[in-house]
Amino acid sequence: EGIESKAKIRSANRQELIGILQAASLFIHTTSGGLDKAALEAMACQCPVISTAPAFHAILPDDLCASRDNLASTVCSFLGKDRMHRERIASDVRNIITQKHSLTNVVINISAKVLSV
Repeated sequence: EGIESKAKIRSANRQELIGILQAASLFIHTTSGGLDKAALEAMACQCPVISTAPAFHAILPDDLCASRDNLASTVCSFLGKDRMHRERIASDVRNIITQKHSLTNVVINISAKVLSV
């Protein structure tokens, strides 16, 4: 069975996107860049993110960190976990955003850096 029956690619407006991310089992993020906004938004919607980006490896639980070589096995491993485990991880990724990457915390961190100069 191919991915066509399991994945959808389509455009969506902002409000639709929130609902899609909240209902999604997983957001797959494959890049070598930094903390990409799309993946952070998925996390804020309590959608687990598996990422190949080293910047995300610093903030994600180990079982959500992948390389290009083990991405497929990491995805299969995560999706093979029981529902309670996946829901706990979903809650954990939302907490990462609310505790470390909220607008309030970003402003506090930037202010602290500016004031220390």
